[in-house]
Amino acid sequence: MKKILSSIFPSRTLSLGGGIASARDPKFYAVALLYLGAFIAFAHDGFFQVEGVFLYQQGIVTLLLAFVLAATLNWELYLFGRPAGANLVLQFIAIFPWALFLARILGDPTPQPLFPESSGLFADLLSTVEDFIHASGERFLPPWLVDIFANWKISLLAIICLFILSCRFLKLKLAGLIILLLIPLSQTLAAAPEPEFLLGSLLFLFGLSWQFCRYDKTIFFENVIASLQISNGIDEALLRVVLNTMQRLFAGNQKLSEAHFLQMVKDAYPSAAADDEEARALAAVITRKMVYSYNLVHIQGGSDGFFLLPNQRLYTYDSLLVSIAAVPRIVLMLITAVIWVLLPIDLIPDAIPFFGTLDDISVTILSTYVLKKSLNQE
Repeated sequence: MKKILSSIFPSRTLSLGGGIASARDPKFYAVALLYLGAFIAFAHDGFFQVEGVFLYQQGIVTLLLAFVLAATLNWELYLFGRPAGANLVLQFIAIFPWALFLARILGDPTPQPLFPESSGLFADLLSTVEDFIHASGERFLPPWLVDIFANWKISLLAIICLFILSCRFLKLKLAGLIILLLIPLSQTLAAAPEPEFLLGSLLFLFGLSWQFCRYDKTIFFENVIASLQISNGIDEALLRVVLNTMQRLFAGNQKLSEAHFLQMVKDAYPSAAADDEEARALAAVITRKMVYSYNLVHIQGGSDGFFLLPNQRLYTYDSLLVSIAAVPRIVLMLITAVIWVLLPIDLIPDAIPFFGTLDDISVTILSTYVLKKSLNQE
């Protein structure tokens, strides 16, 4: 089986390392030191210093956004190796510099007023509630909810980020995230940040680039091989047909026509090449095995014939981390959407007929789309 695998799959594809192999790898300690160094450098930035003491005031939305971003890159897109062992340890460590990096580029610390300044009937109501709270000497809202109200810009950015992460194509996701982060990053750099921020950014970038590993390319073939290894009685010709089919599905447009599959069967079984009926019968047997025995593909029929499509489970790593990555995204999306709709601050003033409600409607539509995608993934 290994001989057939090596002749069909590229050697790099068959490498099941998925990143840093173990904690005995010197690369593990180098990346860990880079992440920790980045976190320490960010923490010593004057932005987080109050009388020489580290103080984080950026609110829970920024923390949730950092976790969601790191979880998506690590446990859904699989851009930093297999989410297990030494890789998983580094992926968790990277969340801490992610949190400070996002907090630094996304804006100022949480403002002191309980509610942002605004005008209108709703603002007057909030002002009355705030006066009552201060008069009674009690806090009506918990600190985390106050942070969400105060950091409304970050809440909006979180919704946009979640929408980008819900896109289907990997390149579109990465391009959207890069553009979304470059905007506040360029503003931060234009304001001449302290050397600690620049040092932390460089260390963090080096750590990410060193750990970067497209494990998503390996998951598919790992799952295919695992499905075949638990099956008994598979001959060499059948194995070659199955592996060639899966390789074609992965490299192509994730769809294989009946005619192409029939030709692959004829190539693997010379005895059936001359007899079209025998080849079709053999192709039907192999198809049933791939669908029911190996659980590798499913059949899709249409006006232009039948097609083989890969099972979507082949693209995912069987781990609880996938669900863990989806849950905070759902929570963050719901919180930010509700807060944005309730906030008295609008991108378009509500006083403008029709257009005044476009921002709230847009946020609602985006939130519904993200929620649907997240629930489907979970």
